[in-house]
Amino acid sequence: EPIKEEKVNEKTKETINQVRYSPDGTWIAMAISNKIFLYKTDGYKKVRVLSGNTGHVTHCCFTKESNYLKSNSNDYQILVWDVNSGDRLTKLSQ
Repeated sequence: EPIKEEKVNEKTKETINQVRYSPDGTWIAMAISNKIFLYKTDGYKKVRVLSGNTGHVTHCCFTKESNYLKSNSNDYQILVWDVNSGDRLTKLSQ
């Protein structure tokens, strides 16, 4: 079953900012507005939504081991997430 299209706010015309596959091939991260939607590639089911960036997420990337995801947004914040639990581990800001 393909990934279902996420609802997009018609007033703000939010778009998908970035899509990243994890190095081990088990995760897909999709950045939309100020959230990151995490999917498992086995079945393409949405596992969780990472919320914490206050600005639009401009970039995200997995670590080499695929255990953590780094995100940065146009509010100059960098967040580090534990992919398996969804916990935010670190917040760096200017």
